[in-house]
Amino acid sequence: MRFLDANVFLFARLDEGTRGESARLVLRELDGNHPAATTAVVLNEVFWNLRKPLGRAEALQKSRQLASMPGLKILDVGERAWSRALGLMRDHAKLQPNDALHAAAAMEAGIVTIVSADEDFDGLPNLRRQALPSTGS
Repeated sequence: MRFLDANVFLFARLDEGTRGESARLVLRELDGNHPAATTAVVLNEVFWNLRKPLGRAEALQKSRQLASMPGLKILDVGERAWSRALGLMRDHAKLQPNDALHAAAAMEAGIVTIVSADEDFDGLPNLRRQALPSTGS
């Protein structure tokens, strides 16, 4: 199982280039045999970033659809993940709070791969970043 960062969902919806196609492919692969995970924190980031280009109503609709995607598990972000996130931020100065929560939730769930264009996940212990192509077409 892989963890999906917010930019996977955002590129899938907003990017018409290579990254967008790669992100859409990741989402099309989701099913019972190829599940992925994310958190409500990620879904909140997606809504927040979709509301300006799409408008609030459409961003809410897209956010509801994401939360019910087949093969997508929404992980809890509780006290253990928060504690682990604080340790990650202490040890990795450029890691932002939301990204630390994403990484910690993935680690707590035993997930070792995070799909993201965000290089801040590089070098985290027990977590490998699967990058999306960064060049547009």
